[in-house]
Amino acid sequence: MIDLKTMLLLEFTTTAFMATAWMLVWIFCRQIYELKVIAAGFVAIAVGLFLYLQRGPDPSLLRIVTDNMVIKFGLVLWADGLARFLGQKRYLWIGITCLIAQFVSWTAAVTFVPENLAVRIHASTAFTTVMMGLMIRTLAVDRSQPRFLRWITIALLAEYVGASLLQSALVHLHPATFANRRVLSDINAWYFFQGHVFITGFFICLVFMVGMRLSMDLRDRNSALAREISIRRRLEQELSTSLEGEKTARKEQRQLMRMVSHEFRTPLAAIRYASDMLSVMLPNPEEPVS
Repeated sequence: MIDLKTMLLLEFTTTAFMATAWMLVWIFCRQIYELKVIAAGFVAIAVGLFLYLQRGPDPSLLRIVTDNMVIKFGLVLWADGLARFLGQKRYLWIGITCLIAQFVSWTAAVTFVPENLAVRIHASTAFTTVMMGLMIRTLAVDRSQPRFLRWITIALLAEYVGASLLQSALVHLHPATFANRRVLSDINAWYFFQGHVFITGFFICLVFMVGMRLSMDLRDRNSALAREISIRRRLEQELSTSLEGEKTARKEQRQLMRMVSHEFRTPLAAIRYASDMLSVMLPNPEEPVS
């Protein structure tokens, strides 16, 4: 049997490391603003696991509900952040509705039937199935990421849903095994172990998705830069052609002016020469000729 305390400590440490890593990724990749939602989801889950570690053998009813709700809030942030990141339709209202239903069901269960573990486990399974289903749907309709990466992530999400359904089935089929036990008992350590495997695989898939997104953004920027360079070269060519045309027009204008000037100077010179000859040959009249 796996020791639950050790399993929780391992999962908290890993999730805290992942939350820190995502915060750093978001800080250095601010252009992908959706990462802050995914990072917040990892932070919420790490906080919830830390609260689990701090829980005593007989926690208060408020503490039981609060610890669970913090982790469930992290799942809602995951679903919303993944939809934002992939540019798909968001269903935040479904997540909020599930959170409210989870809070009501767990509050009623720990208040009226605290010894009935099955109610709380079934409620958590329903919540997990809905949220993981939203993420599976987001990945299934996406076309921005490689197919193999999307299907690996879908398989991880489906595995977690299957483990949750299996836990509910075990509680339903063998109620005596889980009677008068707490959710955080060694008998459920296997569930936290597979959760640790899931969150590690999910983290790796998200890292690859971010890498693909950055690579595609870089290719898009390079393509845009190449188009801009091509446009600039075309404009430079057009400007050069325009300047050559202007030079040719000015040259032709100067030639035309020289030709016109020459054509005007030739008859004017003849008229002036004839006028000078007349003034020499003819005497000045003493009286005006009428």
